Amino acid sequence: MRVEVPELMRILITALLLALLIAGCARNAEQTKAVEVANPPDNAPSIATVPAPPPVTPPSAVKSVGKDGWVTLQSGLQYKDKKAGEGAEVASGTRVTVQYKGWLDNGKVFDSSRRPGREPFQFTVDNNEVIKGWDEGLKGMKPGGIRELSIPSALGYGDEGQGDAIPPNATLHFEIELLSAAK
Repeated sequence: MRVEVPELMRILITALLLALLIAGCARNAEQTKAVEVANPPDNAPSIATVPAPPPVTPPSAVKSVGKDGWVTLQSGLQYKDKKAGEGAEVASGTRVTVQYKGWLDNGKVFDSSRRPGREPFQFTVDNNEVIKGWDEGLKGMKPGGIRELSIPSALGYGDEGQGDAIPPNATLHFEIELLSAAK
């Protein structure tokens, strides 16, 4: 008797499948036990009465990231990390120590903590100690990091400006080095 190859392959595959089926049935079946479940008492609080926590949203969501590395937040604040730091990120309530330099669009420097006789500046983020642009712009930084900020007028000194140094409606630019951060 002569058997053709395709018919032989069909017989072999059928035999293999039958062997696998028999082997699978021979295993010990998983045993389960019934468990009695008690309903909660009638006076137990329902899940619906427990208030859900408020959704967690970042204080300033990222609107876009440019190819040049500048991040634009929904508030209009822009920043670019020049050097990444290490350790815990700055968040609301963090006490920070920084060195900084601030300048206007025309390049005129209006303040710097590195001037002779000056020391690093300390403040607590979101404690109304600095302009809003700094509170927002330092979040996410890590100690040792250097970040450049471009702060729109609304997050700086607005319509009033700041004396002779900062005119009304000025965009402020800062380079900030985060020396330390502690909760």
